[in-house]
Amino acid sequence: GGIAGDRGAFSITGDSLSAGGYAGRSFAARIESRSRGRYRNAGNFAVGGTRTDQIAAQIPSAVASGARAALYAAGTNDLEQGVASATLQANLLAAWAAFRAGGVEPLDVGMFPRNSSSGLVTSRRNHELWRQYKCAALGVPHVNPWPLLANPDGTYKSGLNYDTYRDWE
Repeated sequence: GGIAGDRGAFSITGDSLSAGGYAGRSFAARIESRSRGRYRNAGNFAVGGTRTDQIAAQIPSAVASGARAALYAAGTNDLEQGVASATLQANLLAAWAAFRAGGVEPLDVGMFPRNSSSGLVTSRRNHELWRQYKCAALGVPHVNPWPLLANPDGTYKSGLNYDTYRDWE
């Protein structure tokens, strides 16, 4: 069932949020364990510190893995490194199209909040709104982590910070 075929084969692409260097607490490990075998990881191609232009190189491997769906979490490093919003947006559109051209359904994960300057918090929030709109318009499934993690002003909810989401169970 769902969008993933081949017993739920999926792949992971993105930056450190997806790479899973957190003692088995990667998205892939959580999806596999919580699905009780319905979904299996066909490969985690994410690399910490990468921007969307660099993550594009992960897409051919994700497509070749046999996955029917690919989790795509990206954008944090772009904004932190000063990449223009228009460039980030163009890279996201190109990535979603590349997945689909290879027969893989992208599953977009929005950027998690971060304790950054107020300008970056505003930029993240505006980018998330654009991302939600574009994903809806293009039929790309999207996960918005902000309601779970952040207050309306972009600060973390009580008891949360950049590291605590890694320990969700």
